[in-house]
Amino acid sequence: MKNKDKRYVYLLTMNFLDKDYYKVGVFTGYVNSRISKILEDINHIVPVYCVRKWELNNYVNHFGYKVRQNYQVELNAHKYLKDSNVNFSKLPFSWFPDIDKVAKMSGKTEWFDCTKEQAISAVLNAIQWANLKPAKIKDDMVITEKGFITKYRKGIKPDYEKIAKTPDFEKLDVFLKTATKEELRQLDIEGKIGETLMH
Repeated sequence: MKNKDKRYVYLLTMNFLDKDYYKVGVFTGYVNSRISKILEDINHIVPVYCVRKWELNNYVNHFGYKVRQNYQVELNAHKYLKDSNVNFSKLPFSWFPDIDKVAKMSGKTEWFDCTKEQAISAVLNAIQWANLKPAKIKDDMVITEKGFITKYRKGIKPDYEKIAKTPDFEKLDVFLKTATKEELRQLDIEGKIGETLMH
C-alpha cells in the first residue's frame, strides 16, 4: 500500500498561553498536510506538533454497517475524552490577538484539555474496543458509502432504536456479507463471531 493511501489516527498538541491542548483526528497519507492546514487557519500564532500516529487500515462493524477503523477509533476516543473537550470561543482569552482564528480553525471541536497520557490512553482503548463497543455517531454525522464518518457528505444515518431491537446475529450478517478475509480474521480473534453465533 502506498503511503498516500494509508489511514491513520493522529494525536496533535498545541501549546496555547503556556497550556498544552491535545487533538485526536484522522488523516490519509501525510499528517504534515493536516498540521499545515491548522497552522494556516490560526495564522501560525502558536506551534502545533504531532505527538503520535497509529496506522489503521481495516474496517470495523458499526452496528451492522462497515466503517473505516480509523474513523471509529477517532469517534470512540472523542467519547472517552468528551468531559475534557475544549471550546476555545468560550475561554477567557478575548484579549488575545487572533483568538477568533483559533476558535474557528479546522477541526476546532476535536481539541481536549487533558494530559498527553490521557489522550494516548483514550486512543489505545478506542483501538481495543472500536469493533466490540463502537461509539454511536452524533446527530449531525453520517456513514458514507466508503465507510467514512463525517458531517460534510451524503450518507446513511443508522436507526439505533431499530438496531437495538434487531438480534445480534442479523446485525453481524449484514457486516459479514461485505467483510474481507482480514476483517473476518480480526473479528474471530476478538471473539465477536463466536460470541454472536452462540446467542
